[in-house]
Amino acid sequence: MSLAAFVGNESYEIGSGSFFKSFFSTIFVKLEEERWGSRFPVVMNEFYSGRLKYEQAKDALKELQAIQQMLSEYSPDQIVWDFEKREAVPPWGDNISPTITSLGNYFVTSDGKDLFFVLKRVFSAAEIHRQDVRVE
Repeated sequence: MSLAAFVGNESYEIGSGSFFKSFFSTIFVKLEEERWGSRFPVVMNEFYSGRLKYEQAKDALKELQAIQQMLSEYSPDQIVWDFEKREAVPPWGDNISPTITSLGNYFVTSDGKDLFFVLKRVFSAAEIHRQDVRVE
């Protein structure tokens, strides 16, 4: 089942649930020292829960920018596919595009877009249109 983020009637493709969980798992393990929401409370607590109030979108954008910058310092082989099953690996293993050079550009949506780019659009749309984000 594929997930998408919605702002009003606009939808933004994300990908499979396991792919999206990997995004949060990687942040949790690599950037938050395994303390969920300790550094990025809006993204990790609010957005991960499936809903983000539009009033939090500006903070989510700031956190997302920091997350992307920090993950850019990690090589693609340091991906965490599932924080609950550390031995889990992505379905494609280490067969990734040569254009993926770090965890900062590792996450690509099911329709081929950079996940950070998509989430920035989602959070910006929420702020501009004053509508909450939901993930379904």
